[in-house]
Amino acid sequence: MLRGMDADTKSIIETRNAILARMVTTGESEQPLAEMHEGFACVRAEVGDIRIRIKAVDATLHGHHGFAKEIDCLTEHVAAIEKHLRMERAIEA
Repeated sequence: MLRGMDADTKSIIETRNAILARMVTTGESEQPLAEMHEGFACVRAEVGDIRIRIKAVDATLHGHHGFAKEIDCLTEHVAAIEKHLRMERAIEA
């Protein structure tokens, strides 16, 4: 197949063939994607749990001064993580 071609063309074809030999097939890529999806599901669940726990702390410490700023800061951090993970959450009143 490579007979009669110049060196550059042979090099390009050899490089292409090497790339094709290393490419992942659709079936091979499904398992890592499923594992990654499961991992993100765990992270999303954990972030949701953190938000619930922050709300519980806020409700418990509602009458105490000095904690509102820290709780607001934590809530902002959780919101930033949710935004980064493209998590949907209910609109809060």
